[in-house]
Amino acid sequence: VSHPVATVNDNVDEANGSITLTLQAGSGYTVASQGTATVAVADDDDPAPPPTPVTLPEISVTAGSGITEGGTASFTVRASPAPTAALAVTLTVAQTGDYGVTTGPQTVAIPTGGSVQHPVATVNDSVDEPNGAVTVTLQAGSGYTVSTSQGTASVTVADNDAAPVEPPAVEEDEEEEDDPAAICQSAPTGTSPPIRGPYGRLRARAIARDRLTLSWFGATRRTPPPAGYVVFSWEPSEGDQAQKQCAWTPVLPFTLTGLSTGTEYALQVVMVYDGVAHSRNGSAVLQVTTQTWPLIQAVRDSDRAEVQRLLRAGAAVDAQDGDGQSALHEAVRWNMNAIVGDLLGAGADPDLRDEDGWTPLHMAAYWGVPQMVQALLQAGADASLEDDAGRTALAVAQEIPAHGTPNTAVVRLLQAAAE
Repeated sequence: VSHPVATVNDNVDEANGSITLTLQAGSGYTVASQGTATVAVADDDDPAPPPTPVTLPEISVTAGSGITEGGTASFTVRASPAPTAALAVTLTVAQTGDYGVTTGPQTVAIPTGGSVQHPVATVNDSVDEPNGAVTVTLQAGSGYTVSTSQGTASVTVADNDAAPVEPPAVEEDEEEEDDPAAICQSAPTGTSPPIRGPYGRLRARAIARDRLTLSWFGATRRTPPPAGYVVFSWEPSEGDQAQKQCAWTPVLPFTLTGLSTGTEYALQVVMVYDGVAHSRNGSAVLQVTTQTWPLIQAVRDSDRAEVQRLLRAGAAVDAQDGDGQSALHEAVRWNMNAIVGDLLGAGADPDLRDEDGWTPLHMAAYWGVPQMVQALLQAGADASLEDDAGRTALAVAQEIPAHGTPNTAVVRLLQAAAE
């Protein structure tokens, strides 16, 4: 009798095999020496093709033309080959000199087009200083490699300020006219309301831990303008022993640097016309304190351990700097997910506004970071809040995204929150 044994024709590449039949002892018969037999089975499937190697995009950065201070340095970040979806790339911005550049780690999103512009703004100050540069350096990250030959690029920044000049000679004339040099020796130590002269009101602001800036605001244009300003400063806490410092500047705004952190300073400005210093419109004294915001500074330094230490010590989580920026604003700006979580966990207000009315959600929408937008919304951020220009976070994401092209994931999240 024949005993068929069927096999299955699969699609798996495997080694050749066999089927074996073995007789077993039983009642009414004996098993012969040929009690077992084997049939070979040959596999008929082709070997699986080798896996397709994954090619990660190589990221490079190139710089635009040199600029003059106050201009915007332009950098182009490219991916080769272009990504199939938006690719987040980490870079670091640094500066040579002091041109008010926002430095530190930043994130750009390269679209499927393969390139994105990354502008870096500089500040047009009134300080004569050496020419400098703005440098962008790509950092290693997930889903890409960094070009070995074009991983960093620099744009030169030319200073446009004249070298300091000595105050013009002073003629003894009317009682209202004072020698600028003599003013530095006899500056009053009292206080009075901010200066209100024909050029508006003079404002002094702490812009960092060691510097103050003087500027006019609410100004009305009058002619002729002054030939310059004598600026003198001292520490009123030192009383009659105060060391009065004098400086000359042809224009305002003017920045005083190298100051002591957390110290109150008295400032006076005297306008100079045709070599004569007039104290009538510049005799008021401003008092302002240089400030430090430890929690905000720890975020700017990317020091999570210090952020956590300060939070445990009871630091004011919603403290704001001179521009109204909180630690949460800064952490969102630099895409610091872990620190954002620490701050929100400590009760940071996700709806706190800066001086332009921007909340952290506006900031996340501007930079186009979906994870940051989602974290803020989950923490209760109000997507309906408008900035001083009447824009919601959704409007910011759609109309003025930092990288030129709206991030579709961010837009969808904000649209859902607005419904």
